[in-house]
Amino acid sequence: MGVLTRIDRYVLRCLVFPFLGSVAGFTILLLSGALFELMDLLLVKRAAAGTVLRMLAYRLPGLAVLSIPIGVLFATFLALHRLARDAELAALRAAGVSLRRLMVPVLALGAAVSLLQLGANEYLVPAANHAYENEVRKLLLSDPVPGIQERVFFQDGFGNVFYVGEVRH
Repeated sequence: MGVLTRIDRYVLRCLVFPFLGSVAGFTILLLSGALFELMDLLLVKRAAAGTVLRMLAYRLPGLAVLSIPIGVLFATFLALHRLARDAELAALRAAGVSLRRLMVPVLALGAAVSLLQLGANEYLVPAANHAYENEVRKLLLSDPVPGIQERVFFQDGFGNVFYVGEVRH
């Protein structure tokens, strides 16, 4: 049994770095769209940088729950491909270790990630999305209503442009 646990640790070690790299890569890819939206708030709405960074932090859990399953999938493909390419799978099979036994750490990682995803989707993501929406509301409602003057263009908090030709009192 001691040899099998060492094999389990080895397979898990083969999975860790591809998993972390894949999750980081896909999170950055998904984050690019959110960054574009947040840069609009920073540059056009003149929101404070601290507020924009806080909003970015609120968006990360929602993006992470999308990229983590993809990371597990890619990590599994990459790790098993590397083990097969280096003939380690063949060596383990020749030593009497079944493929079913080799898949135990892979399935354990998948189950652990699934449970973490369940907790994040139930508790963390809704709270983060709610906080993000509150920040957006605060930004939109913080714009004061412009004073209405004759023959002047003005823009409201939603980006609509108005022209007032004449004000009748």
